[in-house]
Amino acid sequence: MAETTKAATPKSATYTKEDLLNSPSLAGYQRDILNAALEDGQDYTAKQVEDTIKKFKGGLL
Repeated sequence: MAETTKAATPKSATYTKEDLLNSPSLAGYQRDILNAALEDGQDYTAKQVEDTIKKFKGGLL
């Protein structure tokens, strides 16, 4: 019988605060939110960034 192997789970891409602040895909206010909410020297996934923006906006409304 042939052995089955599990495919390696792809690791989510991560971005630094600087990468995100320089991203053309973010609106100006999103950059302001991330600049205030994210820590320097940390890496963030797209999901974490999305959740951070939603949480921040939710607290202002």
